[in-house]
Amino acid sequence: MKNKIKRLQLGVRNHHKKSLIFVGVFALTLLSLSILIPRLNTHADPVAPGQAYEDITFNLTWTDTFVNSWINDQPIVEESQDFVSTEFVYTNEVVTSAGYTDPAETNVIRVQERFGDHAPTEYTINDTVYNAENEHVSVQDDGWHITVPGASVYTISAVGDSGAAVPRTIIWANVDADHRADGFEKDMLLQHGRAKVIAIYDGETKVAGETDVDEATGMGWVQVTPGHRVVFEFVPEYGYQLTSVLANGFPLEPQDTPNQYTFDMPDANIHFAATFERTNDIVTTNSERITNGIIKLGGALAGGSAELTINDIELSSDKIKGFEDAAGDYTISSYLDIDLYNIFRKANADDEDEVWSNKIDELDEEVTITIKLAEGIDANNIVIVHNIHDGEEYEIIEIDSYDKGTNTITFRTKSFSNYAIATADTEDVPNSGTFTIESGSAVVTLLATVSTAITLTGIAVVYIKSRR
Repeated sequence: MKNKIKRLQLGVRNHHKKSLIFVGVFALTLLSLSILIPRLNTHADPVAPGQAYEDITFNLTWTDTFVNSWINDQPIVEESQDFVSTEFVYTNEVVTSAGYTDPAETNVIRVQERFGDHAPTEYTINDTVYNAENEHVSVQDDGWHITVPGASVYTISAVGDSGAAVPRTIIWANVDADHRADGFEKDMLLQHGRAKVIAIYDGETKVAGETDVDEATGMGWVQVTPGHRVVFEFVPEYGYQLTSVLANGFPLEPQDTPNQYTFDMPDANIHFAATFERTNDIVTTNSERITNGIIKLGGALAGGSAELTINDIELSSDKIKGFEDAAGDYTISSYLDIDLYNIFRKANADDEDEVWSNKIDELDEEVTITIKLAEGIDANNIVIVHNIHDGEEYEIIEIDSYDKGTNTITFRTKSFSNYAIATADTEDVPNSGTFTIESGSAVVTLLATVSTAITLTGIAVVYIKSRR
């Protein structure tokens, strides 16, 4: 029993020794890590500003450019709004808690030329020249990241490369732009119209495709290298025409494609000046049966204005037979070619009456057409016969109304091709006849035609015969 107790006590002592050894090794490991990790972080990623950083003074000189600059992601100076000066000098600019002043440590200085300015090809920082090939320079989308030794004062200078082409900016806002959007300026608004970039060319080479406005704001933005040719599309609202469009005072050249204009990008940011004028739709007639007319489109066209043309037309014998068969008991008095065109004026053209004309065969919705008939046509007994798309199908279009005072008829359609005017003689019109009503000792005889509306509560001239 005593030997068993001694072995038990010895085992307990050995267990305590092992536990103490494990605890000691674990403590030493934690201590080592606490020393090693900060050193690793120092080289991999600078400590966030405000922890171990000190104040640093900057002296900056930018020539033929302006450069935005940061140290460890803190801005050094605010971006200048001076776009005229060729040199910018800043002395004794102090940034608090900016970075390390110990040369054994490093800071990251980020530099990026202001939008639209010439980009420097190298930077001089405390007498050391850094270019894009330097091992301490990382060229990224947000500028050059230059890793430099710590210092209490940094003197930085750079010269813009005036020989390099600097992309310039075109900014515009369409008629439906959100006026509350950031950066919105009233003078960039295209009132009563919309614009978008169709393409950008370097010589004959297409370097960029279509650029439209931001759908959320209605504002457009594009960068173009000076000397490149820009193709823009300007579309006026329905009921308006673009009469002039200028880029920084220079007129844009109209192209063969409707609503497209071109200009060569200057070495400057672009501001458009566009003038839109209110325009009415027109009806042009060249017919012995139709003297003039009116068309009401509503929202059928997206922009510009409309021209409806009505012309007498000669048809083949097959087409004439097709119309006659469709007309039935009605007699065709004339054949008409009725066409619709979407008209856009060519702004800046030598001839102010020069337009782009787009023929429309069919609309998505019906439009209302009113035409004035020549003297001698009885509109009481008239229908319109339509040859749909000049094909094999025909339809009868009933007139909506007839104005006897102006001798005009109104009808609706959404297709434009060949039409015919068909009339019927009074005695041939269906549903005409004599009606006799007998009541008591009197006989009332009424004569009616389709053009006469008779009600028993109205006033009519009747003949009454008394039976004796």
